[in-house]
Amino acid sequence: IYSKHASERIKERKISKKEINLALNNPIATKISFRDRVVITKNYGYKTLEIVTKLEGDDIIIITAYYLDNKGYEN
Repeated sequence: IYSKHASERIKERKISKKEINLALNNPIATKISFRDRVVITKNYGYKTLEIVTKLEGDDIIIITAYYLDNKGYEN
C-alpha cells in the first residue's frame, strides 16, 4: 500500500512501481529505523534505491522511496 506521500515522491523522482516491487521481494539489505520503520535497499546498476516502509497489521505501507547518490545521500 502506497501512502499519499510515497505516491507523490515516486512520481516526482521517476521511480517505477516495478522497481519498488522488485526491491521489496529481493532486497540486498533491510534495517530497522526510527518508529519501527523498515528501510529496504536494492541496487540497480550504479544506483541504490531505498524504500521506507512500516507494517500495519498484515499490510506493508510504503512511506517514501528515493535513490541515493554515490556518497550515500538522498538524491
